[in-house]
Amino acid sequence: MSDRTDDLREKIKRSLGDPPEIEFPSGWTLSQSWTRAQTEDAVIAPVNPIEYRIRLGEGDLHRTEFYIYGGRLRASCNCAARGNWCAHIARLYLRWTRHDLVVTDLDTARSHRSPPVWIRFEDHDMTQPVATDGGSDDV
Repeated sequence: MSDRTDDLREKIKRSLGDPPEIEFPSGWTLSQSWTRAQTEDAVIAPVNPIEYRIRLGEGDLHRTEFYIYGGRLRASCNCAARGNWCAHIARLYLRWTRHDLVVTDLDTARSHRSPPVWIRFEDHDMTQPVATDGGSDDV
């Protein structure tokens, strides 16, 4: 493993509590954050293997972490009031799913250009019953 990846992993181990896992809130595909992530111009610059500086449209520059640790996708942004889902995290996720962002796995020091098949996400929409063509709420 690279020294830089080792340093970052050790820093995270020393932090209080587990790093935040990415959470897809209910209705995330209809959220303003997801819309902004898809429609606004973005400038994204990697700072180190887990951190990015990102600006959407004419907005402020944000510090955003986006990486794999403990087999889970972790993400945080300095949009503190928005919790763990904002347009900046959404934009990084969008780029990653389109093979346009390299995400580091701190456990293995491997880089992933797209989500690996083994990674799982908590998607609150997936737990809700979906009406079928017959209008039933049965899943």
